Amino acid sequence: MIENGTMQYGHGVRQVNVMPRKQPGDGGRPLSVIVIPCATAISNRMYTLQEGAGRRLHDTSHLLEGIYREIDFDRAWPIMTLLDLLHRTDPDRFGLVEREIKHAWLVHMQTLLRTATGTRVLVWSSDRRPSDEGDATRAPSQRIQPVFVDEAMIAAIRGLADRYVEGILDGACLGSLTVRPAVAAASSAKPDQGNF
Repeated sequence: MIENGTMQYGHGVRQVNVMPRKQPGDGGRPLSVIVIPCATAISNRMYTLQEGAGRRLHDTSHLLEGIYREIDFDRAWPIMTLLDLLHRTDPDRFGLVEREIKHAWLVHMQTLLRTATGTRVLVWSSDRRPSDEGDATRAPSQRIQPVFVDEAMIAAIRGLADRYVEGILDGACLGSLTVRPAVAAASSAKPDQGNF
């Protein structure tokens, strides 16, 4: 849906702007900027989220309830609090939840990129690089955003975008900015990076 130049695609997509101006070198096509969301912010087969920015649990599936019979799912949990509880209760069972969250994110992002109009720019904005997944034994709320999104997931969707921009934050400031072609060249090729 497009309203006043902004497209909203559900939970987790911070902002998708469509700029009707002509973009140099792109034949006047509109520009769709898609900031990569946390995988936890997208409803999946385990749980659905409430509409809006609250990121609270709306409902759970019988699948999740069967995996974690000891958890009371009757309250409107903040999703990261619930995921921390599930992880703390049993990290092995949590692996099933994490795999489903990643799968749902991948399907959501593929759909989003296929339906976005104009020049599609995929933006990674984080304190970490996609290749740095961090410590998987940490609680989900203690992981660096975007939570559960890794290099393989980015590689799976990158070819659907026209451009890929990787912004690595250093605290509150942009530490480096990397602009890469959407389709990665040979794995040994290094993109140009600008450090700020």
